[in-house]
Amino acid sequence: MELHQLRTIVAGLDSLAEVERTHPQLGAELLGFVEEVRKCCEVAYTRLSEAMGAVLKLPLNPNEEALANVREVLSDAPSSVWYRDIANICNRLEVVADQFGPAISEQLDYLKTQARSEQRREDLPAYMVSEGHFKLMLLLEVLRRHEGDLKLDAREAVSQLQLLLGARYIGDEDRAVDIPRAKELALNVQREIQLNLDQIQRVVWAVKGSSNKGTTKVLTSEQIAEDALRRPERMLILNMFFIVVAMALAATLFQFINVWQFVLVDQHVNNGT
Repeated sequence: MELHQLRTIVAGLDSLAEVERTHPQLGAELLGFVEEVRKCCEVAYTRLSEAMGAVLKLPLNPNEEALANVREVLSDAPSSVWYRDIANICNRLEVVADQFGPAISEQLDYLKTQARSEQRREDLPAYMVSEGHFKLMLLLEVLRRHEGDLKLDAREAVSQLQLLLGARYIGDEDRAVDIPRAKELALNVQREIQLNLDQIQRVVWAVKGSSNKGTTKVLTSEQIAEDALRRPERMLILNMFFIVVAMALAATLFQFINVWQFVLVDQHVNNGT
């Protein structure tokens, strides 16, 4: 089973991180944006994953009481009260939409302009322009609808499992309980959740790595060295700098040797007396 809304979020975050490399709009705030979306998804989908766990714990021949308990757990998974009041996902995504929506809209306009342009950037192929625009547009819609889309995934999974666990509705005939298929579906949902949450985490790591100050310093040092190799006068200054450093280290070493020589001589004299 595919969790379409979660996949939409993952695809949108991937596209946003990609376009930010060539046309920064969120800048340093990109990490905060991705982190907050990740936290909301983790809270929402971990709850759904736990409901799937209740299905996986069922015996192959459960009694009606056990089935009723699991069906109740499933029914509660997409609870609007939980999303709105308990987990506060609604408010959190609303804040994210208000704070970052304008910057994402700027990226949408940028991608639209790129798509209309006859000259394509080499680092942003034409097929990525249109696809990226579509994915970003869907991501922005998810944020603006607050927790609504996240609940759609939960409701779809719950609905399918309820049928497999023999839930009956008005006008329905009795359904046979299919525990093996219910367990298979629950396991697939859990795997889908973990796969997509892991992908969001990889986006977080990628953003952190690209904005890491230490990495920036190393790259800056390498650029200075490369620039010095291209320009003779810079190379001379760089060599003189290394010579000064070497002389300073040598002077420190000689002082250290002289001190220990003095100590050894003093010990020798004392032993002789």
